Amino acid sequence: MRFVVGIAVLAFVCVASAQEEVTMRYVNGAPVKGSLVSAKPDGLLVSVEGANKLLPWSALSAGTRFRYDAAFRDNLATAQRGMPPADWTNSLEGAGTDLLMSFRAFPSTAERQRGRLPGFRVSDGANAVSWGFRYGPKDSDVAFAVLEAAGSEELPSSLLLWANASVNPETLTGSRRASGSDATMNFQSQRFTSVREGVDVQSDLAFAVGSRDPGQLIAILDVELKKGGAASAFTLYGVPPGLLIGDGAIAPQDMLVTPSMKWTVSRGVLSGDVRMNRMQLLPRAGMSKTASVSISDEEGRVVAEEASAFREGRQDGAPALSLSLKALPSGQRYTLRARVDLGPFLGVLQHEETFVAP
Repeated sequence: MRFVVGIAVLAFVCVASAQEEVTMRYVNGAPVKGSLVSAKPDGLLVSVEGANKLLPWSALSAGTRFRYDAAFRDNLATAQRGMPPADWTNSLEGAGTDLLMSFRAFPSTAERQRGRLPGFRVSDGANAVSWGFRYGPKDSDVAFAVLEAAGSEELPSSLLLWANASVNPETLTGSRRASGSDATMNFQSQRFTSVREGVDVQSDLAFAVGSRDPGQLIAILDVELKKGGAASAFTLYGVPPGLLIGDGAIAPQDMLVTPSMKWTVSRGVLSGDVRMNRMQLLPRAGMSKTASVSISDEEGRVVAEEASAFREGRQDGAPALSLSLKALPSGQRYTLRARVDLGPFLGVLQHEETFVAP
């Protein structure tokens, strides 16, 4: 069974990342000038020419309110009937919005030429894989890794890591693990700490290389977020964005951005993931371990509903969520709605899209 995907709406119960460059609009459709500072209970706080200005929700378009106003989003049907906010009684199950992170972009930092990293030396520079990690707001909050290719059938056994880009690198020795005909070389994790939007961020970064693609670098980032008595933890897994093969400039990547969901279908199974900067997000603590998934027909009747548990166990990039679609009749249009509580700092993530089953 395949799907023709229709209009998709991504709703995040958190302030949008500045990296997405989403246009805020007034109720008449005109764009809002200035940059977003934060979402407040009474509206959006916007910086215009260095001065902060509060724009009330009533002055903003429905699309802008849906994105930034949790009360509007959770009471959309009621609001569309013209009912006053006093009748908007639905509320989020997550923590208060005062802990939600906006994931504003870090100040820009210069790219680093690979060959100018102190102590850089590899025997096969043309095939070496390099990556930069931006873990904090300071120019010095960057780390670099270089993996030298070991040949088409061999796994590289060492990796150069610059935890401090101003000193010589540490050479990490890999640990080989085999499972049947497959093998993986794992490199020990390194810890990085920073403070972001008042939240303590601890990032344990590790790397791995698999025998199926020994030239592909996989990152495993264990993240812990803490503020006051609130805490949550998750893992980002996958091929990180911004990899450099051969010589050139390395652009350090900020991995903590606004999360999203991605769903696909194959052989009667709907498979999904929560993603953060293209990496698979797997909840560990302080987050829901299940996603609420429902499918409705054109009449609005729910034809499938399930609490889909995140797949646990070996990390291999396979989809973390799944829902069987074998009972669905073909040739009809359906609406998928998914929702997962990602804890006090990431908030509640919602996804909606339509599809036609042939």
